[in-house]
Amino acid sequence: MQIPELDPCAYLDYRDYLGEFYRLRKKSQPWFSYKSIGDRVGMDASLVAKVLLKARHIAEDTVPRFVDLCGLSEREAAYFDAMVRFTKAKEDVEAKEWFEKMLSLQLPEAHRLEGQSYAFYKRWYHTAIRAALDYFPYDGTDPQALADHLRPTLTAEEVRESVALLESLNLIKKDASGFFRPTEKGVTTGSGWKSVAVHTFQSETLRLALDALDRIPKDRRDYSTLTMSLTAEDVEEVQERIRDFRRQLVKFIHSRGPGDRVYQMNVQLLPLTDCRGSK
Repeated sequence: MQIPELDPCAYLDYRDYLGEFYRLRKKSQPWFSYKSIGDRVGMDASLVAKVLLKARHIAEDTVPRFVDLCGLSEREAAYFDAMVRFTKAKEDVEAKEWFEKMLSLQLPEAHRLEGQSYAFYKRWYHTAIRAALDYFPYDGTDPQALADHLRPTLTAEEVRESVALLESLNLIKKDASGFFRPTEKGVTTGSGWKSVAVHTFQSETLRLALDALDRIPKDRRDYSTLTMSLTAEDVEEVQERIRDFRRQLVKFIHSRGPGDRVYQMNVQLLPLTDCRGSK
């Protein structure tokens, strides 16, 4: 039985969708129960309950049965399948693949915030342009001038599209003089796709850093490396010191006025040996 007002493409976790489907179906048909669902999809009623409580996942071979239960269209069925795989993904790369599949299946007129916010993290220059607009006088009439200011340089079309995205997310707006300036609003990532967005953005900036190693003169950049032997407890202490350094740096930056250039800083701590058995 399809519930017209319930759009599966409005969800990021299939269990949220199934929970709402159950609630609405129960409201119209009081006899509907976990057992009713279990009988249709070949699952024990207790397992159905655990799925709706987000304590368990459904098996991928039961997806077609849930699609039939919910009366989904072909596009909705494809979205539901991708949503199951996204929710169950254990690696960021896999989650990114299925999340982008979900976005491709959403209707264009939906204008979902997740898609726009995710687009913000897909390209390094969206954050760079937003930061540059803190001091660069751009009113929208000469995108090439702003494009030439970035390193590496962009095209005028990339600047136009980026500014349009930033404005749609309310991350920039025109001031009294008619120039685009950053707003106080920040971009947040929902819990359902936060790791995907962060992984995508970090991949972009790391590629940028690698390219800059040969492109930017040494006196205009700072690259340092440190290889060290640590215990599991040492790793936790180093991670906390990195977080504290980042907090202090943010505090320092916020205490200053507008800058006159944009920098990207990446800090990495990664294992070079087997960590199995460690904390």
